[in-house]
Amino acid sequence: MLSLERDSSKWILLDEIDSTNRFLSSSNVQSGSVCIARSQTKGRGRLGRSWVSQESKKSSFFLFSTLLHLAPEKYRLNLLSLLTGFCVLQSLTSYLKKHPLPREICLKIKWPNDIYAVYPSQTSSSPHVAKIGGILIESHPLPSGLSCMIIGVGLNWKGDSQELLRGIQLTESTEGSREGARVNSTAVMKVDPSFLYESYQENIPPPLSFSSYFVDCMNQYLVQLDMNHEVEFLKEWEEYSYLQKRLVFWEGETWQVKGVLPSGFLLLSSCSSGRSIELASDVELEELI
Repeated sequence: MLSLERDSSKWILLDEIDSTNRFLSSSNVQSGSVCIARSQTKGRGRLGRSWVSQESKKSSFFLFSTLLHLAPEKYRLNLLSLLTGFCVLQSLTSYLKKHPLPREICLKIKWPNDIYAVYPSQTSSSPHVAKIGGILIESHPLPSGLSCMIIGVGLNWKGDSQELLRGIQLTESTEGSREGARVNSTAVMKVDPSFLYESYQENIPPPLSFSSYFVDCMNQYLVQLDMNHEVEFLKEWEEYSYLQKRLVFWEGETWQVKGVLPSGFLLLSSCSSGRSIELASDVELEELI
């Protein structure tokens, strides 16, 4: 059965690498492999962005990648992107049962797979947000007809709820905003997420760690997609959607987000003409606040 490796003793644990995605791509590893690194020097994010950790701050990020051989007609890239973000959020939620967030903070997914911490603003009617994670999925065809999917995840939060709260308040007081303005980015918190990293030097077993939660969650929902239960999965996904019913700016026009289609595409409706469009996950939207 298709799944990620659950046995943490078989995970690839690295202190530093140029890119966990590149490492898996160039290595002769099996489908289901998991690679975790403390630091990467040439990591990439969506739309050509960089995702690297600084030498002086080796614990500033938690970085890992997984590799799967999938049937492209069953596991479409857009849906896999949504699934990965959903499982990262679910894994953080499960881990944080031991470290509950303040009641005001909730975790959301910005389509397709950015992870946000959302906190009510004291200076605006719009909530304040901090991006705490992002995902990059790369694929290439295999001679067998399957697709090799490499899923890279980067987190930049150590999971301390009070640190999270302070980080959001700090960015709110220093950035400021105005009603109706367009924003193209969110505050990125740079605090130590080393609690997420399974230290092989200290031989700490990770049965209750974030990584294990993530692997179990991915395996559970990969079965759903294998059984063509995309609609059921998307109903769960939309409960955490940050953009649902929000206004966004794209291609010189204002749109309202209507939801996500079974294909994983985002459905938008024009505020001026009423026409609808479907967007794939390789576009960048500006949120209206």
